Amino acid sequence: MKLPAALQARVRDTMKGKASPMPREHARSKLEQEWERRWALLSGPALAAEYRFHPVRLWRLDFAHIESRVGIELHGGTWVKGRHTRGGGFAADREKINAAQLQGWLVLEFCAATWEAIRQAMDAIAKRMEAQR
Repeated sequence: MKLPAALQARVRDTMKGKASPMPREHARSKLEQEWERRWALLSGPALAAEYRFHPVRLWRLDFAHIESRVGIELHGGTWVKGRHTRGGGFAADREKINAAQLQGWLVLEFCAATWEAIRQAMDAIAKRMEAQR
């Protein structure tokens, strides 16, 4: 599959470390805002938001702890037939998550910003950091 010229240039720049950050198409969702609020209240380690993990595809992780390679994906709209639960969106998410995991990312997926979800993510980061020592 041949990529459009603009995307080819972006891939080339990304590989050289020159690409600018991806523009944000929309404001942070309420779920993402709640995640960030609770994460901060528990003094979680710094996370990169909308982290572009793939060198060619435009895929991003909602949040990423880069050093430990732990990614966090938040799936909103799960009870109202949102994008993440409909056929095409669900299949596209699996493709993205599989690609991240093949690159060594541990991707945790959550449908809510609960305290338990936050603790699970923090524990995963801590365990991965400990394993690197």
